[in-house]
Amino acid sequence: MAISKTDIFQAADKLTADGQRVTLESVRQITGGSYTKIGPLFNEWKSRAAAEAERGAATEPPPSVIAIQGGALINEIWASALDLANKNIAAQLDVERESLKIERADLEAERNTLTDQLAEALRLADSAQGYEVRPILDYQ
Repeated sequence: MAISKTDIFQAADKLTADGQRVTLESVRQITGGSYTKIGPLFNEWKSRAAAEAERGAATEPPPSVIAIQGGALINEIWASALDLANKNIAAQLDVERESLKIERADLEAERNTLTDQLAEALRLADSAQGYEVRPILDYQ
């Protein structure tokens, strides 16, 4: 008796329904025949079964317990990511603030030096012309 595609598919389906491992050898034991005849049809069944399993898994929603736990896990991950991002931003802001404090101190020191140099230049100019020294502007 010749083995048909239907025979091979039915044997593989029966093994699956019985919870047994579906292999080329297990199908051959049920249907008889050679590996050469069974092999290509068995591979076709495996491809179809994998595609059906993928379609079934993609369309079936997860149980509510898993969905709730998954949602809680996603919320925890998101909260951790936000916390890490906020800490990184705060650290960057602290570095920038320190840099600006240093730059401001340097600019104030330079302004004070220039103010002192201007006052000295005005004093020298006034004394050269015989004028008395008078304060000009207060930059504070």
